[in-house]
Amino acid sequence: MTAAPSSARTAPRKLAALGFAHLVLGWTATVIAPLWVLLLAPLFFGVPHVINDFRLLVLKPPAPVTKRLLLVVALPLTLLTALRGALLFGAPHLPVVEVGLGFSAVWGATWVATEGRSRLRSGLLPIVAALGLVCASRPGFTALALGHGHNLVAVALWIAYMGRALVAPWVQALLGALFLILSSSLLFGLVPFGSSASFAGLSFEGLRSALAPGLAPGAGDQVVMSFAFAQLVHYSIWVFLLPACASANPAPVGAPQIPPRAFEGFDFRGLAIGGIALIGLPALALLDATGARSAYLSLVLFHGWLEVALIIYWLAGRQKTEAREA
Repeated sequence: MTAAPSSARTAPRKLAALGFAHLVLGWTATVIAPLWVLLLAPLFFGVPHVINDFRLLVLKPPAPVTKRLLLVVALPLTLLTALRGALLFGAPHLPVVEVGLGFSAVWGATWVATEGRSRLRSGLLPIVAALGLVCASRPGFTALALGHGHNLVAVALWIAYMGRALVAPWVQALLGALFLILSSSLLFGLVPFGSSASFAGLSFEGLRSALAPGLAPGAGDQVVMSFAFAQLVHYSIWVFLLPACASANPAPVGAPQIPPRAFEGFDFRGLAIGGIALIGLPALALLDATGARSAYLSLVLFHGWLEVALIIYWLAGRQKTEAREA
């Protein structure tokens, strides 16, 4: 029996070490300078993270993505992004419509995923629609839940990708537990954190109102700290950790072992738009860092809904495949 190549044996260890380093360094940076993290992380890692989000979920997904799925998901999310862009030019905010468009993408993905399974479709689609109506009646809470929750979605995807890259299950569990421990230490105020003085227009007071409305200042600051760490880990996962796992994922037997390139799957227009955004956002930040951060966060709201829609599609598709194999 031929021994496995050394690189194949060490790749899972390297992925585990890389994940551990990102978690510890991200936590340390958050404790020392939380407002710097909240300002600079979106400006420098925001665009690369959206590019990899699109590349790994749409262009090079872990499971096939059909054209019909892209149509039913892309149409409402494009309209959502247009509404968010219009806000930058003084248009009125329509939070109920935004939530409705987000859930339209989720409903569409559920509809495509349940094709050929009338019983599941008739049961699941009304549930998604009812949940959408409930969330549309509480758009502020829904936006808050999506903002906090999509950071956790990134962690779940990272663990799933580690499994595909042959990282041992106990290592996946250990890294997931480490994230929870570090995040909880900030959420419950178990460690002191850096100065809460305002920085470049950001302040704990303003962030509390956005991320932890209604909480007392102390508890709100802890939520802000936990969010800062989770958001930074979210960026680390999409920019560094998921691509590393994807490149280490073993190819099928007989297939060439070719690591994916950073912009694989993008045509010239995609590369041009990505390049302009990569350069433009930090350049705009030189003029107005807080404004550039706010504009970026407003425009990328769609990607949280995209992740939810595609995950539902893959979970339903996996059940469908398992049912056929059984």
